[in-house]
Amino acid sequence: MLKYSHLQPSEMDRMPFFELEELLDSLKMLNEKEEEERKKNEKQQGAATSTPNFNTSAMQKQMSQGKMPSMPSMPNFNL
Repeated sequence: MLKYSHLQPSEMDRMPFFELEELLDSLKMLNEKEEEERKKNEKQQGAATSTPNFNTSAMQKQMSQGKMPSMPSMPNFNL
């Protein structure tokens, strides 16, 4: 709450009750709006950066059947 209001607790104690209540309501609404935006951004970033799920057992099966190229090997240099 202090992030937005920049009020000291002693100042809040001196405020009339209705002003304090309005301040709290507006801060709650602001917090909810920021939370919605954060979730929306996370969804957008999650969809953009998601990678397909790799099924390792299926990949190994394809490698053993020769459907996928085998891994290159390092050359053997004899000196």
